[in-house]
Amino acid sequence: MKGISRALVLSGGGGRGSYQAGVWAWLEERAWKPELVVGSSVGAINGAAIVSGMSAERIKELWHSIDGRQVFRRRRWRNLVHWLKRLVGYAQGFMPLFDTSPLRQLLTQKLDIAAMRANPIELVVTAVRVFDAAVRYFEGGQIDVRHIMASSAIPVLFPWEEIDGEAHWDGGLAVNTPLLPVIQREAREAVIVLFVPIVRGLPALPKTRRQALEWVFEVSSVASAQSLVSLLLTLQGESPLGEARPSHGPVTVGGTRLLPVAPTEPLGLHSLLHFGPAQTELLFEKGYHDARDQLSEHLG
Repeated sequence: MKGISRALVLSGGGGRGSYQAGVWAWLEERAWKPELVVGSSVGAINGAAIVSGMSAERIKELWHSIDGRQVFRRRRWRNLVHWLKRLVGYAQGFMPLFDTSPLRQLLTQKLDIAAMRANPIELVVTAVRVFDAAVRYFEGGQIDVRHIMASSAIPVLFPWEEIDGEAHWDGGLAVNTPLLPVIQREAREAVIVLFVPIVRGLPALPKTRRQALEWVFEVSSVASAQSLVSLLLTLQGESPLGEARPSHGPVTVGGTRLLPVAPTEPLGLHSLLHFGPAQTELLFEKGYHDARDQLSEHLG
């Protein structure tokens, strides 16, 4: 499907999914509808929700219903027994920290997979094949809850997902902002939802491990998109290699006009695996207002 009009790209970002729901709420008000939705990690969950026909309000309700203590159930006793066995040589391998079977059950209940597959809006979700680090782009009618779970399977914290007998981990490991399907399909306009500020310098060197980890996460979150845009602009002869930088406002690559939406301030490392009504409402409002403020002048 080439030469499409509109695409929506949803980045990975842990428990910050309601921010994307807020952006979607503003796009709904503008009657802006994509022909393609591409998502990694939590973006795959939201992308599947959108393509299955859920409104922004229903997606917000989905995030309201997620209680981290229940959906990502910690394997306390099983982990303890497992590690004790390893100490005495009776167990091999590793056991992830969380049991995500409650999340699988929730997605199975909330997502209408049949409607998602029947929708003319195309869905693409990413995952990383564990044994060789290959990026997988799952699309269209092949997608079910397994593919969405694979795309959001954070290594070590969550178990990998087996698809066709092969283990897969979080798509955000390699392509946190998956632009390639948009470029391949020659979309004329693409809204890209990020979870970190795209124009922000480091005010001072990190003084704590937490500050260092937060900065590393921010850099890695935009790196895949920045690298691809930089490469494509370089190939077009529009900028020297390595000098392209992400910025607010449109960037045109080939025939595709990229329109980023991003927070103006960091959302904080704590928000990655934090869930609850307060965070859901706060991030939803931030997403809505950031979309309004950053897209109003540019959206077609």
